[in-house]
Amino acid sequence: MAIKKYPEDLSGAKSELYERDHVTPDFALRDSVSRDIFDPEIFEELRELFGEDRTRLALEELSSCLQDSFPNVAPEDLDREQIFRRAHFLVARAGLMGFTALRDTCVDLQHACAKGSPFGKEYSRTLETTTATRNAIASLL
Repeated sequence: MAIKKYPEDLSGAKSELYERDHVTPDFALRDSVSRDIFDPEIFEELRELFGEDRTRLALEELSSCLQDSFPNVAPEDLDREQIFRRAHFLVARAGLMGFTALRDTCVDLQHACAKGSPFGKEYSRTLETTTATRNAIASLL
């Protein structure tokens, strides 16, 4: 199964962090991440299914994707369809990995974009959750 980063395909590629510091991650740190952001039971299921190396790579790719997905600009300056697609992509990825807050804010953003209504409030919440999720990922790595 290829793991993809939006929109480029990164299957088969190892991240810089993985290359530089290939160690078994300390998944015990997951207990220090707020349950408002992260569900450790879902994450543990993923880790058992994928193994530690693939899970670490998936975390690194999600973090990289989040860095590129939502620019910190006024929502009215953004392409609604592009934001919809990015939010849609992240709903499943974040949910699968246990990042429930990101999943939920992306669902809200996706719905606001689809309805054609203003999405500034949802976009701001998604930016905040994206930062919190990237911080959580850093503590898991």
